[in-house]
Amino acid sequence: IDTPDWINVVPITDDGELVCIEQFRHGPDEITLEIPGGMMDPEDGSPEEAAWREFREETGYTARTMRSVGWIHPNPALQATRCHTFVAEGARPHGPQEFDGSEDIDLRHVPLADVPRLATDGTITHALVVVALAFAFGLQPPRVPGGES
Repeated sequence: IDTPDWINVVPITDDGELVCIEQFRHGPDEITLEIPGGMMDPEDGSPEEAAWREFREETGYTARTMRSVGWIHPNPALQATRCHTFVAEGARPHGPQEFDGSEDIDLRHVPLADVPRLATDGTITHALVVVALAFAFGLQPPRVPGGES
């Protein structure tokens, strides 16, 4: 299956918060807590350009910097697609959100200290978001008492 590459953005404010999005997802039939992201458009010249665009569209924010922290193959059994992860440092409001088609997104700021718990307690369940957070913050799974980690 040949699809455009995907983008995830981990936006961090100067106040030490992660800018998250909440949106309805049809698969689990619920509102999920995620980070901004989406598919590269044909007019995007690079994954970084797509990251800036997706970040701006979904949040209405800008940032001081956009730094690449890695990429993965989301489903190599079926796709050659890459999902690129970027960290947007100094995230701050800049303008209105610009949704695509059926997008309906609310913003939620999460203290960085809460991110590891949210990524391991079932609050953040999107696999690609958990990978992006792992790339950005080096998340570690919780230790099982009496077991191996």
